[in-house]
Amino acid sequence: MFSEGDRLELVRMVDDPDPVPPGTRGTVTGANLVNLGGGALGGATSGGFLQVWVAWDNGRALALSIPPDSARKVVECDHCGAEPYVELEVVDGQGLCAECARRIRLGLSDEED
Repeated sequence: MFSEGDRLELVRMVDDPDPVPPGTRGTVTGANLVNLGGGALGGATSGGFLQVWVAWDNGRALALSIPPDSARKVVECDHCGAEPYVELEVVDGQGLCAECARRIRLGLSDEED
């Protein structure tokens, strides 16, 4: 789900006495699956979780435990730099947001619509 170098935005941090605020962004510095026994690695029902170490943009360094914490990956459009939270569309080898992909398919410049 998350790899070193990925950018993410915190959705929620549960059970931390001094949590990082929701909406804070950061860069993943490491991630590993932790198995607490009882079944397949990494599933909530198996007693496993994903530990994601993050260097937060607010200067903190604090790991997420997913679940129960949650975050979403922030990706940028190769054309306009927009940060959609959904997968980018690949057009001519570029990862593009939906709007840039539409404009390129229609042959529109950045100025026309």
